[in-house]
Amino acid sequence: MNPTPELPDGKLDLSKPVILVDWLRANLGRTGAGPLAHVYRIGRNLVLAQPEASRWDSAEEVPSTFRPPPVKLTNDLFAVTIEQHWSCVRRVGQKWERAQFPMNNTFGRVRADFSLCPNLREYREAFPPERPDGWDE
Repeated sequence: MNPTPELPDGKLDLSKPVILVDWLRANLGRTGAGPLAHVYRIGRNLVLAQPEASRWDSAEEVPSTFRPPPVKLTNDLFAVTIEQHWSCVRRVGQKWERAQFPMNNTFGRVRADFSLCPNLREYREAFPPERPDGWDE
């Protein structure tokens, strides 16, 4: 059984960064993984599909009239998305303390190599989203 940072009471254990990175890689784009199920890839960028678009099994099935554009997943948005779904904690001595999601340590490692994320899919749609400055090509 693979170790997981998910605790039974809806908390996310941030005490072991290596386990956290492995867990994120395994869960990005995986159905049933909470908000991580709605993460897709456009080139070298991660995007978060809007809730209306993520009701369908895949982005291809969504009628374009119901499909709001995906949002580029920045470090800050990624951390907020995680912290809204899970209560992030870290073990300090014998007790759990609330903790901030470590954006750069974990998200940066996940973005470094998408081939290590087996469930992450390319976002495909008829009309690609506008790409503001700052998107990787």
